[in-house]
Amino acid sequence: MMVCGCSHKRDDANAKDKKAIDAAAGPSGLQLILVRHAEAFRNLPDWQSVPDSSLDSLTPRGIKQADAVGKALKESGLQVATVLTAPTGRAGQTATLLMKALGLQGKPAIDPAVDACQAGETRADRSARIMGAIARLEQRYIGKTVVIVTHQHLIHCALDRAAQNEKDGTGEFFKCPPGSMTVLHISKDAWKIEKKPEVIGP
Repeated sequence: MMVCGCSHKRDDANAKDKKAIDAAAGPSGLQLILVRHAEAFRNLPDWQSVPDSSLDSLTPRGIKQADAVGKALKESGLQVATVLTAPTGRAGQTATLLMKALGLQGKPAIDPAVDACQAGETRADRSARIMGAIARLEQRYIGKTVVIVTHQHLIHCALDRAAQNEKDGTGEFFKCPPGSMTVLHISKDAWKIEKKPEVIGP
C-alpha cells in the first residue's frame, strides 16, 4: 500500500509540473526555464572539509537532481530550442546531465552572460547584464523554450522583474535551492511567473 501511495503522489507531482510548464508555452513570447545548478559539494554544510578540486562538482544527490529535471522536461513533451549554462563546473555538469535525460544531443552552450556574478560589477551592473541576456534570448527564440542552468542570483533577478506583476513582492523572497526549476513566460508586454522555484528531484 505504501508503494502504491508513493507512486500516486509522484504521478500527481509530475502532472502538476507538466501543467505549469505547458501553461508557460504560447505562440508568442519566450518560455524561459531557469534551473539552479544541482547540489554541489560547495553547497554542503561541511564544504570546508571537501578538497578544492571537488567543490565545483555535483554530489551523488545533485546528479540525481539534474537527471530528474531533465526527465521532467522530457515528460512535458516540450521542444527545447537550446540549453545555456553558466561557465561554472557545477552548472555545466547539471546542464550536461539534464540534456542527456532530456534526450538532446551535443553539449550545452556556455554563456558568461548568464553567470551569477562577474568581477567588479555592481548589483545594478549584474541586473543590467542579466536583463540584456534575457532580452536577446526573447528576440532570438520568440515562441520557443529555452533552458538556462545558472545560479540563484540570476534567478532572483529574473523573479524580481516578473514579481512586478505579482503580489509576492520581490524575487529575493523566493527560495531557489540547488536543483530547483523556475518557469517564466516573457513577452514585451509582461513577465509572468508560471512556476515558482521548486526542487524536482530528491
